[in-house]
Amino acid sequence: MRIDLAVIGDALKACVGFTDNTNPLDLIVIKNSDTGISCRITRVSNIIYVAFRGTEFDKLNDIKTVINTNFTLYSLVNGRYSVRAHEGFFNAFDSIREQLYAVLNRDKEQTRIIYTGHSMGGAIAQIAHLDMADNYTLKSRHLISSITFGSPSVISHSNAISPEFIKSTLRVVNGCDPVPNLPFRFTGYSHIGREMLMTPFGLMDNPGFIKRFFFSILNIFKSHYLENYVKSFDALVKGKIKT
Repeated sequence: MRIDLAVIGDALKACVGFTDNTNPLDLIVIKNSDTGISCRITRVSNIIYVAFRGTEFDKLNDIKTVINTNFTLYSLVNGRYSVRAHEGFFNAFDSIREQLYAVLNRDKEQTRIIYTGHSMGGAIAQIAHLDMADNYTLKSRHLISSITFGSPSVISHSNAISPEFIKSTLRVVNGCDPVPNLPFRFTGYSHIGREMLMTPFGLMDNPGFIKRFFFSILNIFKSHYLENYVKSFDALVKGKIKT
């Protein structure tokens, strides 16, 4: 995916919550009372942003979702292939899947859809992106991608993942954020797609585990906060971080 700072900025705003005009799709909130999962659907020009809520550790359901790191088999291409996905994040997305598609199906135009979210929301956004990329009814008239912020890994690497999905996935990481290193690789998880690491020394494109881990130990939790993603991105746009 080409790095477009304006689009990334709008995705980040969608995670915080915003609306720009009066189109019926501009702000629709979908929630599931049982899982506590919610997402906001907003439109900017011809782009629909589907932003999933990030982790709130005062919510028991969020904790249950995050720590449920068991793998569940997820079928692709009408069941011909399967990948192993994070059970907690998969179940979270599945709880609002039908509601989400019912809203997106209202849009009959050729539209770009970007799934986004911070932390847990970013993980669910990647599951949603993978699911829609395999949904040919919607895929036929929409350009689909995801831009996530501070997302943990959600699947194990699999040859069943299409090149189109990999190329259309962008993961933004704030330099010291440790969460993208979770769950640990030895448990079978791996990241998919392109990574953009924001550091005080500049942007790093696909830095890999070692460099990401080095910046993670500099500050264990502070860099994961959504407000610090906003600050780092603002510094990037203003030229305080080199591109």
